[in-house]
Amino acid sequence: SVLQYYSEVLVRCVGRVLDIIPRSMFEVLNSIINIQTDLLHECPTKIPRQNLHQYAQLEARYDLAKLSYQVSNYTMGILGMKKTLVGVIHIDPHKMLEEGIRK
Repeated sequence: SVLQYYSEVLVRCVGRVLDIIPRSMFEVLNSIINIQTDLLHECPTKIPRQNLHQYAQLEARYDLAKLSYQVSNYTMGILGMKKTLVGVIHIDPHKMLEEGIRK
């Protein structure tokens, strides 16, 4: 039927949108890993007060916090998704997202 056809088209469109989420999430996680492995250096146990700013690595820590916030936003969005009816088709966003991750 016409309703079934347009429902399937809409589900495919939603699937393409949900495919972006895992890709974006892994890009952000990759950036976090790069910051943690390449930019952040271990601090010695005792730091002279005049060298404290040098060891603070404020810019790298700010970038790390910003990226961590992005991951938490993705997570909250994913947890908030519920099964829904699109036209005449029931879709499970979690299942569609899982399929996108496996690609």
